[in-house]
Amino acid sequence: LSARPFEYALVGVKPRPWTSADSLLVVWAMYFDLQGNLESRELARGWLREHSSAEQLAFLLPQATQWDAPLDGDGVAAPTPTPTIPIPASAPAWWGRPRTDSGPRIAAADLPDAVGSNNWALAGSRSRDGAAIVSDDMHLGLQLPNTWYRLAMRFPDGQGGVRRIVGLTLPGAPPLVAVGSNGHVAWGFTNSYGDYLDLVEVGLEAGKPGRVRMPGGWEALLVQTETILVKGAPAESMQVRTTSLGPLREVAGRTYAIHWVAHAPEAVNLLPKNLESAATLPDALAVAASLGLPAQNFVAGDERGNIGWTIAGPLPRRPGGAQDASFPLALDGSVATWQGWLTPAQYPQVRNPAAGQLSTANNRQLMGAGADVLGDGGFDLGARATQVRDDLRALGAHADVNAVYRVSLDERALFLAPWRARAIAVLDGAALAGQPGRAQFLVLLKDGWSGRASVDSVAYRLTRGFMYALYELLFEGVN
Repeated sequence: LSARPFEYALVGVKPRPWTSADSLLVVWAMYFDLQGNLESRELARGWLREHSSAEQLAFLLPQATQWDAPLDGDGVAAPTPTPTIPIPASAPAWWGRPRTDSGPRIAAADLPDAVGSNNWALAGSRSRDGAAIVSDDMHLGLQLPNTWYRLAMRFPDGQGGVRRIVGLTLPGAPPLVAVGSNGHVAWGFTNSYGDYLDLVEVGLEAGKPGRVRMPGGWEALLVQTETILVKGAPAESMQVRTTSLGPLREVAGRTYAIHWVAHAPEAVNLLPKNLESAATLPDALAVAASLGLPAQNFVAGDERGNIGWTIAGPLPRRPGGAQDASFPLALDGSVATWQGWLTPAQYPQVRNPAAGQLSTANNRQLMGAGADVLGDGGFDLGARATQVRDDLRALGAHADVNAVYRVSLDERALFLAPWRARAIAVLDGAALAGQPGRAQFLVLLKDGWSGRASVDSVAYRLTRGFMYALYELLFEGVN
């Protein structure tokens, strides 16, 4: 290059040669991006469990909602109706209380935002030309440099032919194409939001320095010194205490071992390149179960019209119920942490469902036996997944690529419409008395609503603000 990219000027450093280790670190960095919320989420869930009754907790942390669109419901409807959870007779003591600065700070859980990915596949039985159609839209936060770049490559396949790969590349990561098509198979990812991290409480005693009590007994601590380079200042060092389950963290007077998939050697490998040569859907699903990357919803289709879903990335083996493992685990070992890995044959799969469609949107994928395999690491509510599912169903038979693409352009605000109705109901005569600002808000809610998430729908933005403001009022005391 005749000039350095401007990012180097922003951070004030000089470029250095790229190394093989950097390519692997790119994938590990994606673990922080895609699974970095798991630790704070489990801490927050633990706090809620300790400060709410069983009835309150069931209402606040439901395992399923009417928005779910699980794949083991054939991609069309849930296999069983979602149970109605009764509203508790009383709210938790912290409910609706103002925030105080005296409480312990145990976690940093962000509000839901606009980041969310979608993918889907239509089987050849419903496409115009008999081949599967795959769509993938991976939404991540804006970054410099950009996360995804389009790429098309033609190169010798080593057998006298030419291979063509088209898709998106993650700059620096090992495979040429992260998601895309090799001409025979197309595939896409969305983050799976399974439970891939446990916080395991451990015991420390002053009389046993250098040792830690684990659920299985006492063991020696490994202390590592990490050096952190600081631009324009001396390097700083910190000591990290590590156990057989992972590094230790102290929170609110308790010590936890962070047992995270990302800390294992199996977290990253170079096997994604094998997708470049997958010739059929079964080939692609087999490759997916071998990949070393943050566990993703893998949706694929082939030229023969087959479609399928599985998880791409390492899946931990859990001996007990996954729901209990979504909270911090007690020192007594009453709920065991994960140990080892599922074999490819044990990965959940959905192939060629009768409905001829599959879709994911960071939502709960399964409601049956496979749900305990994945656990719950913070699934999206499912409104996007339901809307995509219904849009695909409405395509009927003989759909083409353009029709499948138009599903991604659906901006109808189906989830927020009931929230607009709630806001209008709240703004009754008593609420408007002597409040001209509220009266104007009500007018805009009524007259500025197009029913879509569009730039000309003022009421959409106001409704969204109302929903988040209500969340802040009710949860302010614990945020």
